[in-house]
Amino acid sequence: MSFTRLRKVILALVCLSVLAGSAALAQKKGGGGSTPTPAPGTIYFLNWSGAGLGWKMNGDGSGKAQTIEGQPSYQRHGGSRWFLQNQYGDDILGDWGQWFAVDENGGTVQLTNDPDLRTNGYPPSWAKDDSFFSYAGVYETEEEWIGRLFVVEIDWLEDVPVAGPPTIVFEIRRSVFDEWGEWSYEGYDEVNLGSHDWSPLADEAVLTRWVWGEGWVLDIVRFSDEGLEIRSLVSRAAKPVWSPDGGRIAFNREERSGYQEIQEIWTIRPDGSDAVRLTEYVSSKNGERGQLLPTWSPDGAYLAYTERVVSGNKTTHDILRVPAGGGTPTSLTGDGKSSWPRWRP
Repeated sequence: MSFTRLRKVILALVCLSVLAGSAALAQKKGGGGSTPTPAPGTIYFLNWSGAGLGWKMNGDGSGKAQTIEGQPSYQRHGGSRWFLQNQYGDDILGDWGQWFAVDENGGTVQLTNDPDLRTNGYPPSWAKDDSFFSYAGVYETEEEWIGRLFVVEIDWLEDVPVAGPPTIVFEIRRSVFDEWGEWSYEGYDEVNLGSHDWSPLADEAVLTRWVWGEGWVLDIVRFSDEGLEIRSLVSRAAKPVWSPDGGRIAFNREERSGYQEIQEIWTIRPDGSDAVRLTEYVSSKNGERGQLLPTWSPDGAYLAYTERVVSGNKTTHDILRVPAGGGTPTSLTGDGKSSWPRWRP
């Protein structure tokens, strides 16, 4: 469904109650087979060495170069490449900043102007066809925490983004008081949607929310002419990203065991079936090795991700690539200071 049609139904709001149960996650290793040819495209990532934070490289790890400063979020891939950044300052309304589009040539366009927003959800998400971007935010009233997902329609005039007004497409409300009548942050945690991503047709969004006792939970919201349909996908998961063909969703599988933070990369079908583990957390006397923040190659053949290694007081981050069906990972960086990849055409 196109975004134009989606606008007819996104005015409907949902107050999300606690969803019962989550899809069972079967531990299934990814298949092997022949290794696909590395996909074309560019991987944008953060790097804490040198003067700049924003870097880019080819899908095989070659051609590393600095690009825009800061988080390399989703970008338009027809003409100029535009990145979404949260900026704040004396000349920008609100204490929590606004969303801007920034291109690699230094162009900057302000996309939002909402001074009442308590937090800007991070990261935002471009639609797969670049027709809109979306972000999550939290509002506070005297009685409620309110979590909202906003969609901002984008017109591209001479390859420059022109933003329409934000539209609420999803909403969660929780009391600011706990069961004893005391003011509490617990409700804030539950309405903070965290990261999200859209299906290729923009008729479904996978959302992250916090559930006490379960951790981060992934839900899928389906938009149709009949309204909104919500289904629980998997618990103890975060940072979801939809594959280019819409057939699978990759995410961080997250568990805690004592002081250990177990993180691995998994994929699953949007109906909750056929869960596949692509990477494996390792803990030994030499430290811990976990994987997080997946991103799909443009043809869906690979996933790139961050591997975090903790050894004593030292923590390093590097970017690896693994076939989407499972197989042996390949290192793309080795400086220990590279993270948060975003693979784009």
